[in-house]
Amino acid sequence: MTIPDYPKFRRLNLEDKTIFQSISAKLAPYVECSFLEMYAWNQHRNPTQVSILNNNLILKTDDFLSDAYTTTFIGRNSLYDTTVRLVEDYGYISNIHEPILRNIKRQLKKKGYRFTVETDKVDYLINTSDFITLRGGNFENFRRLVRKFDNNYPNTTVEQLVLDSSKDFSEIINLFKYWGKASSTVKEFQLQSGIDCLQTLHAHHQEFTEIDGLLLKVEGNLIGFSINERKKKNFAVGHFLISDKTYKGSFEKLIWEVVYYYKKNQYETINIGYDLGIDSLRATKTKIFDKLYKKYCISRI
Repeated sequence: MTIPDYPKFRRLNLEDKTIFQSISAKLAPYVECSFLEMYAWNQHRNPTQVSILNNNLILKTDDFLSDAYTTTFIGRNSLYDTTVRLVEDYGYISNIHEPILRNIKRQLKKKGYRFTVETDKVDYLINTSDFITLRGGNFENFRRLVRKFDNNYPNTTVEQLVLDSSKDFSEIINLFKYWGKASSTVKEFQLQSGIDCLQTLHAHHQEFTEIDGLLLKVEGNLIGFSINERKKKNFAVGHFLISDKTYKGSFEKLIWEVVYYYKKNQYETINIGYDLGIDSLRATKTKIFDKLYKKYCISRI
């Protein structure tokens, strides 16, 4: 099944993985360049819609902040023409990657278009070599919390998620539901989106062999999990990083274990994704993550 030419769209499906990756593989590994991210989230609510314009992928994706579709694109071709066409059709486009904006910023200014950083949607990156030592003042509180967790919970284990295990996925979905309902900032539609993704990943695990999952357990009970995607050039992209906050320091311990795992496997960088507008998550990520992938909203003035 071919992807239709713009302005026609259809739902993104598994058969699109090859063409999607043929385009995204040439780009910086933003989360929007992950086929898994675009395909698996919101399968039942706002599934991603796809089209082709100027040999770029046009994506109508779920806006995790507003429970509505937003339009973006990935690619390298006719960037200004593609941007203007979409902005004129929709009034604005979102999640536009910084390398795209750099190429067309001058033209946009000249023609009177506005562009602004989307603070809630930047991707946070970790350099595994720099992070693993936890040196420096920025990591003082992080180090303290990891040490406290290790002291309080000596019977902690870290296990690999088994992608075809119904038991493993039942446990992580239950933990994810508990995490979402315990949070005062996670909205119901965001929680359902994540459940959709986990169920889709399990159902189609044979198509997603590039996935790694880590399970953090205390005395055999699951208290945290991480799901990440191996990309080329020693780069990994994170899709889930969830822990039971009643175990003090569990989130920090989980991050450290994820970084340790990828450092051990010679991965240099992990993109942990964005903060979904959750202030506490942004505060943690801003302090300990060393680089951002910025994204922009482009609109008419």
